[in-house]
Amino acid sequence: MDRDLIDRLTGLRRELHHYPDLPGREEATCTRLKGFLESVCSRGSGSYRIIDGLGGGGLALIFDSGREGPALMLRCETDALPIEEPPLFSYASFNEGVSHKCGHDGHMSILAGVATLISSFGPDGGIQRGRLILLFQPAEETGRGALAVLKDSRYGEIRPDYIFALHNWPGIPHGTVSVKPGGMFAASTGMTIKLTGKSAHASAPEEGVSPIEGIKRIHSLLPRLCIPDRSSGNFSLITTVGIRAGGSDFGVSPGSGEIFLTVRAYRQEVLDRLLEELQFRARKIALEENLEIAFGFQDSFPSAENSPEAVEIVRRAAESCGIRAVEPAQGTASSEDIGHLLRDARRGGAVFLLGNGEEAPPLHSRNYDFDDTLIETGVRIWMQIIEDMLN
Repeated sequence: MDRDLIDRLTGLRRELHHYPDLPGREEATCTRLKGFLESVCSRGSGSYRIIDGLGGGGLALIFDSGREGPALMLRCETDALPIEEPPLFSYASFNEGVSHKCGHDGHMSILAGVATLISSFGPDGGIQRGRLILLFQPAEETGRGALAVLKDSRYGEIRPDYIFALHNWPGIPHGTVSVKPGGMFAASTGMTIKLTGKSAHASAPEEGVSPIEGIKRIHSLLPRLCIPDRSSGNFSLITTVGIRAGGSDFGVSPGSGEIFLTVRAYRQEVLDRLLEELQFRARKIALEENLEIAFGFQDSFPSAENSPEAVEIVRRAAESCGIRAVEPAQGTASSEDIGHLLRDARRGGAVFLLGNGEEAPPLHSRNYDFDDTLIETGVRIWMQIIEDMLN
């Protein structure tokens, strides 16, 4: 890649960083991306097609060789997070309370670099067989975007044989690839447990039914249900992200309360068993405390399962680029909704981690930022996979 292209992609990344969009509201980001892609593609000699508004705020860029071969999809995410960004960078977020603290701005810029190179390679887009689809997917952070894309009637036109995705990852050596067959990202779900009793005057709490004791009992049993050992294939974790009961009125004993949990496991079957056991135990406690109980679920992610064939494709591409690829003993405990798309692809696929540096601030922290030097690394890996599969 020449310096001019790297600078343009870095500029795009920082522009996207300036204007982040929350999940489900990515129309402005989609419009910005579409303008960039149309600009670079129209300057090239290759033919292309864009489907926008895919799954709400996503888009797909398609290059078709017109010849028999696999349909290869490369996917990135378009959404940001509801995190206020401190004024650490010249390109800090202009949108109050919203920022790209997961690096999706970098992932988009990497795919935009692929589009730029492919469009310059001739009338067939530089691919000798099959089709290449670059998917810019919305709403990954809520776990709803991949499903929305799959449910879009136009997705059938671009359904791939293989799908690949990358995610920058603080905590592993800069520019290295981490990938393994099987579970790469954990299954998880947000869970709400609502307990309802009866409020009373604070001077006579015995006349009401407070949820406080029930909340305490449920919360205390959570550690006993998990296997927090991350080296175990049966790893599971319940994280309390919030508890709410009553308020600041010192004259009222509360009549309802809620516990907000994130429940996760490497394997889907382990998560399902854990949720069943948790609901059974919580119902028993609610009955003993004379409370009504209700459960709610949101932000659910399936496990992301890599196929051995696709993992070998990633490893081979990294090796061809002179990039070190390692196989972790276990996947990450974080979640990614690419799992839905991996399951739907005809021949599966793989998601891998691209090292953002061992000392880099963690994802979803206020001080995190994507390392722009990874743009070239990511583009090189994608271009090698395209070369290996479509040429």
